[in-house]
Amino acid sequence: RTYKDQVYDAFDAFGTDVAAKANDDHTLVVLLEHRCPWLPDLLARSCFIPLHPKTVKGSERAFDPGELLTNGAYVLKGRGPKPRPGLLNPESLVHIVQSSSYAGPRKGGMPEIFAYTGQGPAEDLRRLTSGDLQWMARAVAANRKEVAGRQGYVERPTGELLVLRLRCDRPPFDDPKVRRALATAIDRGHLAKALWPRPDEAIRIVPPHVAGPGAAPRAPQEDPAAAKRLLHEAGLAGDDFPWVELQYEEHDDAPLDDLADALTRQWEKRLGAEMGLRIEEPRQARRLRRAGAFQLQLGTLGGSASDPGAWIGSLSVHHPEAGLGWTDEGFEALLAAARNVDALLTGGEAAVDALPDPASFRTRVDAARRGGAREKDALRRALLTAAESRILEACAVIPLVWPGWAAVEAQVQGLGADAAWRHPTFVGCLRSARCVR
Repeated sequence: RTYKDQVYDAFDAFGTDVAAKANDDHTLVVLLEHRCPWLPDLLARSCFIPLHPKTVKGSERAFDPGELLTNGAYVLKGRGPKPRPGLLNPESLVHIVQSSSYAGPRKGGMPEIFAYTGQGPAEDLRRLTSGDLQWMARAVAANRKEVAGRQGYVERPTGELLVLRLRCDRPPFDDPKVRRALATAIDRGHLAKALWPRPDEAIRIVPPHVAGPGAAPRAPQEDPAAAKRLLHEAGLAGDDFPWVELQYEEHDDAPLDDLADALTRQWEKRLGAEMGLRIEEPRQARRLRRAGAFQLQLGTLGGSASDPGAWIGSLSVHHPEAGLGWTDEGFEALLAAARNVDALLTGGEAAVDALPDPASFRTRVDAARRGGAREKDALRRALLTAAESRILEACAVIPLVWPGWAAVEAQVQGLGADAAWRHPTFVGCLRSARCVR
């Protein structure tokens, strides 16, 4: 069955065959197969927003001003004509006002907001220059010179990681030496120059502020001489390297054309490996990844929550989004133990011995058995860190950079503290924001 079929089956089963039900008018109960500490983060995503039956089952009029039922601090008052591809329409906007019936926290500091649809760099810049906009949520590279010096210019994290995914069950990347050769031939500092705003270099998969304190695993570092030697040992030096195609996602936040070109130039210069480039629309890139129809893929990895389990778990061979063709019993054992720490603690020494390098966990296991929730979470995080180390060492995924986006926040306050912008859920909820009047 296809991934799409599985998704539809899951939607059909929700509320009937799976453990999710409404106990009463104010209580939703969800039973999980295992602990998921980042469940609150997931429930904050837009796909879990509660909808009134009238909105779900009604016609398109259910989304018109005066008809749309919401439970937030604002209500829809008006909406301009919908944007059409290639057609400039400055009146295409959404107008929201404060709700008179909202009784929750944080009612919002602005009585009304006009949110324009993005219609290209030139139109966004015109609105900003004319004073129509107080917040341009994402400035693109085409407007770089005009916005970088403005009052209110800021650079924000995107909550994503740019990575290389390698298809590890097919030549040439079924050979760990070839994967490591590509990884150690990469100059991340040079790659960072290809994006604007300039991103931070990434040496691991889990964001440092999500991983917390402790020793950080590291991806193989730049070593061109070692990279060339590894490729020679694999028998693929120079003209012997096969033709490989690098797929990359079409990405609004971080256009990847220059990054993909810089990568292939590095490999050609340092390894003599020539590669082709192929751009894909994001949905198509995901389809190809799920089907395993790629050799190398440059794209984003997002954890969707501020917990290392949300980042590392998405790389399991059992996860439909991984697409790596990489299997490692130790990696999967560590993920399974992190998902169910209680089973590890009650399983005795046999359960600990089944882990890779069990001696490194015995102290934490003993502390978790004697302690409480804090000690259990420390053990869970240690298991996930060990799993991250294994996949980095195998070079099945190669982290590159943490991209950012540029914004102009003129005469606007309360758009989130720096800590909030580093939170993947907060940023994910703003993914579609463009510019606001």
